[in-house]
Amino acid sequence: MTRTIAPRGRSFRTAVALATAGAGAAGILGLTATAASAAPLNALTVEPGLSIGVGTPYGTSCSYKTTVQTGSTATVNFDYRKTDQTYWTPFDVQSTVGPGTAVTHWTPAFGPGTYEVRATSGSTTEVFTTDVGIGVNLGSACVVFGPFR
Repeated sequence: MTRTIAPRGRSFRTAVALATAGAGAAGILGLTATAASAAPLNALTVEPGLSIGVGTPYGTSCSYKTTVQTGSTATVNFDYRKTDQTYWTPFDVQSTVGPGTAVTHWTPAFGPGTYEVRATSGSTTEVFTTDVGIGVNLGSACVVFGPFR
């Protein structure tokens, strides 16, 4: 008696195709979930450094280290304004490779008042708001008077 083994039919090919498609879909969903959970920007900070002031440590003509965390490769645009102005003044553009930190320096220049410093990448924006007084830049430190309201 001779036994014939039938070649693998349509059901085997269909099972392989479905398994491959399922694995591909799971991989795509995993990548999408990872990308969506990583925020492009977060934690915008402006460090006062060696500024001394009673009302605020931030003063005009003094420079402050500005840092924002990135969750992916990003080009970060930095700008600022006084809150009574309608336009933003750009002051730097930084690029990051992979998750990291974009660092620059901000110098308020429009007199005392309330300022907003903004970092933007794609559709994500982080804003830091602070009062600014009159700064006397001493080189390595800043003495701040005000803000006067």
